[in-house]
Parts: sequence; C-alpha cells; structure tokens
Amino acid sequence: MQSASPEQVSIPKLFLERGIILTEEAYAKFLGDAVDMDSISEFLDQLEGTDKAFVTKDDYEDYFYPRFEGNGDRGSSDESSSSLQWKQRGNAPQESHASKHFPAKDVAPDIRIITDVAGKGESEGTFEDFYSLFSDRYRKLSRIFKEHAEFRNYTSIKDAKRMELKSNVTVVGMVQDKSYTKNNNLMLEIEDMSGHIKALVSFNKERLMERAKYIVRDEIIAFSGALGEDIIFVNDFAFPDIAVGRQRNQSPDDVNAIFTSDIHVGSNEFVDKAFLRFIKWLRQEKGNSRQQELASKVKYLVVCGDVVDGVGIYPNQQKELSITDIYDQYKKTAELLAYVPDWIEIIVSPGNHDATRSGNPQFPIPEAFAHELYEMDNVHMVSNPSFFSLHGVKCLAYHGDSIFDFLSQVPGFHLDDPIAPMTEMLRKRHLAPVYGMGTQIVPEPKDYLCIDEPPDIFQTGHTHMNGNGSYRGTTLINSGGWQAQTSFQKMRNITPDVAKVPIMNLHDHKLVVMNFGD
Repeated sequence: MQSASPEQVSIPKLFLERGIILTEEAYAKFLGDAVDMDSISEFLDQLEGTDKAFVTKDDYEDYFYPRFEGNGDRGSSDESSSSLQWKQRGNAPQESHASKHFPAKDVAPDIRIITDVAGKGESEGTFEDFYSLFSDRYRKLSRIFKEHAEFRNYTSIKDAKRMELKSNVTVVGMVQDKSYTKNNNLMLEIEDMSGHIKALVSFNKERLMERAKYIVRDEIIAFSGALGEDIIFVNDFAFPDIAVGRQRNQSPDDVNAIFTSDIHVGSNEFVDKAFLRFIKWLRQEKGNSRQQELASKVKYLVVCGDVVDGVGIYPNQQKELSITDIYDQYKKTAELLAYVPDWIEIIVSPGNHDATRSGNPQFPIPEAFAHELYEMDNVHMVSNPSFFSLHGVKCLAYHGDSIFDFLSQVPGFHLDDPIAPMTEMLRKRHLAPVYGMGTQIVPEPKDYLCIDEPPDIFQTGHTHMNGNGSYRGTTLINSGGWQAQTSFQKMRNITPDVAKVPIMNLHDHKLVVMNFGD
C-alpha cells in the first residue's frame, strides 16, 4: 500500500498527537524537502521516550541530513578510514550493490569537454604574451556587446575622439585605472585596440555611482555619454553580463550530479570519517529511504580542486600533514575514490594545493603525481577552469582563487557569502579580471578565464564556505570542503563549512545539500 503524502496528512498534527510541537522552520523543511510519510513515521518513532517538547530545524537536519554519528545514525558510530582495507578500483567491493536499485547504473555517461587547457600552455611570460592575453580578452568580451540593444553600435575610441564635442558616443574599453576626484566623481582610464580616453561618472548620478562600485581594473565595459576633451561624461555603462530570460539546458535523463571540492587528503584536518559516510551513502549503505533514492540517481561526481593538501604550500605546513609525501596523498585519494560505485563518473580539476602550476589557468594534475587516478576508468582529469557538459547541461568548474580578490576590491563583499563574487564573475564574464592581485594569472595567448558562454551550473570551491544561488538561468554552487578548521583559519576567526554536499538533479535542476558532518 502506497504511503500517504505529506500534503494528504497534517504533519504538525502528527507531532501534536505525540505531544510534540513542530516549529515553523522545521515544518518548512519537511515541506521543502518533500519528506515521505514513512520517513516522518520513522523520525517520530526515534523521538519516543526522549521527552522532547519541540522539534526545531536543527533537530530536522540532525536526523534527515546524514549525520551518521549520533542522531542520524542507527548503525555503528565506530567508523574511520582504518576500518576499511583501502584497495585499488579493480578490487573495490561491488557485491553490496547487488540487492540495491541504482537507476543511474543503467544510464550511459554523457560527458563532453567544451573548453580545457590541457596541453595548450604556450606562455613564456614575454611582453607579447601579455599583449596577446589582453587583446584576446578584449576581442571575446567586446563581441558580447553586439547583443546589447543599447550598446551594440559602439565605435572605437579613436573614432569617438574624432567626433564633435558634446556628441553622444558609445565605446567599449578595458579599465586601466579607477580613482576618485576631489569632488568625489569617479574617474576611469579606459582603452581599446585603437587608443585610450577618460570616462567620468558624476557623483550626483547616484544610481550610476552605486553600480560603479563593482567596477574593477582590467575588465571590459561598455560606456555611453557626452564627448569632452579626451573624456567621456558617462550617462550609462554596462558589463558584458548574461542575457535576461536565457533558457537553461536540461538533461533528458533523471540523473544527479554531486559538486564537491577541497578534500585536502593528507591534512591532519581531513575529515575522513565524514568522507567515509559520504561514500557509504553513495553505495546505499547509509541513509533513509529518501536519501538512498538520491544516491541511486547519482551519475557524476565533480571535484573542483584541492584534491590533496599538497606539500610546501605555506610555511610549516609539514606540521599539519598526516601524509607528508605528495605521491602518497594522491595514492590515498585514489584508494578513497575506488569505493565510489564504478558507474559514477568522477571529474577532477586542480586547485592551488594540487601538484600543478600555481598560475591560472592550471593544467590537469599530472599523471606523474597521480597515476593511480589516471588508471581508474571512471576518472576524468581536467584543467582549472574547465567547461564541460553532462547530459547536455553545461557546467563551468573553477576552483575560485579570485574570490578573495573580489572580496578586497568590492565594498560589501564578505567571505561568508561566496555567491556574491561568483555572480560578479558572471556579470563581468570573466573569472579573474584583475591582473596583479592575489590570483596568479599566466599570460597565455588566449584568455581561458573568459566566460565565453554562460553555463547552466557554475561551481567554485577554495573558500571552504558552502553556498548556492541563481543568476539569470545559472545555478551557482560553492561546495565547501572536507577539511576541519585549520590553524590559519582559527587565527582569522574563519569557521569552514565541512562535509556539506550539494547534489543537483540535471533534469529539473533541483538542488539538495546533504550534511555528512559530525
């Protein structure tokens, strides 16, 4: 007999019948997550004999998000990475799957790499390389304004300066410098392939000034205004941005993709027990019925950088490592991922802790360091950034080094909200526009950090803060991490989001975040 749905039965009434009051926030979680009645009954049974008078949102998350040690675990809590014999992919046990139902197992993988930097490094750091980089950036991003109704008829700066004074002109330029005059006007120096000119935003244009606080150096912007002597008095400006009303791509198959990052294998603070719970959930060895249904549809696992903690990344790092050899760190990573069901395709891109060049864009982690990962048939090693599609859904994975540049450049941005700088990247159509900040940028002949095409899913990591949002048809995910608070974070009063896993359904784009933490 099919269980009644939460819509058919009053959930608060069920709790009241047991003498328990359900808070509004907890009730909203039951409805938002569409918890089935069998799972609600199991939860109520667990509350028997606890003398609990209220059920809060925290109580809900403790039970329904997979915290397998404590309230959410009805099995053994004595788990650690040492409780398994870590083996290579070919020897990882698969027999426990026999009695489980995994729809994703019967779906053929559909991965298409659209843009990847693998094997394309040509930079020698010369003046010509820098000129090629910024010229390519200008060409790519200025073309986008041809699709903007208000700015599509822009002219070159050289031609604009030939027009009569006070003429209305429209140009597209790269911001060389940004400063404020003694009268609090914003003064910009801009240039294109033909020349340069000043652009002034008057302080009494309040709406323009509010928008202008997001302008940073080296980005491409369209300006319109009245021409003066070697200056434009700006009446309007625009970022390349994403068109309003853009239709996102959807998978024809009902499959899930997991977006995670910052595993930091080899760190003393790597939360191996939580990661083991995550893998057991993927194998349907843990979780309630709804959680196991989510696991059954998982077809892809995207790891967006900092796979390992690395060696020599910062002073005295050796003291904070449980595995001090970089080769052994990647070997341990392969042993962990070997327990992921083999029909799940794993996409791995590097971050600043991985054994590849530190400058962006980064090449894939070399086989010389991670040959065990390369030997796994379901592992795909890609660059940072990487643009690929999963069942037609276009995904942009970027580790996120430049997020800290945005935090220092844009007033009002904070570390606990990584979605705000990610949104700016989409508006600017560039992952790291400012050269010479904290993000190291390699001057390749092509600018691989341009967002040539709007993604359906945009993922970053790096901050160790979990967050998600949406902007003009793009789902934004910052995937937190698997490393508990480090000494560096303690000194700066940063509390990381640990073991929270975003899961996206590629068909309906519904996003769920599961918590595998303690």
